[in-house]
Amino acid sequence: LLKEIKETQTAFLSLLKRKKREREQLTALIDQLERARRRQRSGDVSNDYAQIDFDDITKAKCKLPWPVKGKIITKYGRQRDPGGSKTYINNTDIEIQSKLGTPVKSIFTGVIRVITYLPGYGNTLIVDHGKGYYSVYSHLDEIYVQKDDFINTGDVLATVGDSGSFSGAKLQFGIYGSQDSYNPEKW
Repeated sequence: LLKEIKETQTAFLSLLKRKKREREQLTALIDQLERARRRQRSGDVSNDYAQIDFDDITKAKCKLPWPVKGKIITKYGRQRDPGGSKTYINNTDIEIQSKLGTPVKSIFTGVIRVITYLPGYGNTLIVDHGKGYYSVYSHLDEIYVQKDDFINTGDVLATVGDSGSFSGAKLQFGIYGSQDSYNPEKW
């Protein structure tokens, strides 16, 4: 029994390390976007969207629509291992279980900055909402937008998929700003 527990613990710790690396990849993409935004603001780089007057997403806090219909299965923040170990994981986003093919909608006006595939996240979109705020949508199936598309609140971006997921169809969703992550349930 002790050998089995140690093997389970080793496998779980390996999974935690992998999730941390995957989260660092996502964070690095957002950091790159933010550095580019700062260069654009300082005039070092041309800005195709300089004329767009982004609404301030912070003024919409607590009023944003949900990106998809479904049930939250993974909460934001420090969460204890559901397997019963004394290990904790720090979630920088939430997971919303939904049916495969359910439309995923934009939570706010913005510009599609990244469309990519990330291990552990699958097909991923990053939307720039201006002033350093981004929303991230992962585990997508069909994607209906292209890089640099301007989108409005409620526009359908993609459909829920299971790409990069080990637990079926769901949307992994996060809000980032000022080099930090925020609890989407509070937005």
